[in-house]
Amino acid sequence: MTVDFFVVQSHLRSHPTGFVARVKTKDTISFAQLTNMVANRRTTVAKSDVVSVLEDFFDTVEELLQGGDTVVTPHAVIRPSIQGNFDSASDEFDPQRHTIVVRISPGKRLRRAMRDVGARKLKWDPPHPRPLVWQDVASGAQNGPVTPGGDGRILGQGLRFDPDDPRQGIFFIAADGSETRVERLSMNTPGLLVMRIPMLPAGLYTVQVRALVNDYALRAGQLDETLTVRGKSR
Repeated sequence: MTVDFFVVQSHLRSHPTGFVARVKTKDTISFAQLTNMVANRRTTVAKSDVVSVLEDFFDTVEELLQGGDTVVTPHAVIRPSIQGNFDSASDEFDPQRHTIVVRISPGKRLRRAMRDVGARKLKWDPPHPRPLVWQDVASGAQNGPVTPGGDGRILGQGLRFDPDDPRQGIFFIAADGSETRVERLSMNTPGLLVMRIPMLPAGLYTVQVRALVNDYALRAGQLDETLTVRGKSR
């Protein structure tokens, strides 16, 4: 078994090298999925029995922590803790300033289980807008024609941007490199952008969506297909 990871630049100024590893998890397992997997390992045990035992386990752990105990299991050490600052040794617990929380650290078995796991480095693909499909409403076609003055739709991922920031938006880029930004937008969501197409001259265009990612990096995503604005027929 291996753990996949990227190496990315750290945004903490205090970091000694400026680069850190980020693990790419393959899946997120829900409690229901986990109970199914446990039941499948022991064909004589029904899923309902697994759920019942685990619920009893969780209830017992919660009661022990609420009573101030530390719980040690092969997978984790769980203990209650208090967050917040105290003014002096005589200062009392104040719910307005202090919070009781849970601290969890890995247990011996879990540390041992991860000790021999391999690691596989992946090429880092930073998050950016991903326009996947262009739809020209007037013609009903996609990934080809563009009707100036009509409506257009872009489907994809991570598309939403701040329309009040002139650096962000939808940009039609002509063959000569000149850019035209879309100014009229009727829908702005991560998966769908709906716009009024600018009055573009005839020619070939690429389309880019530019947005701030994680509120600090301006990134662009470009539609793979080249779009066409046709000249007026005589």
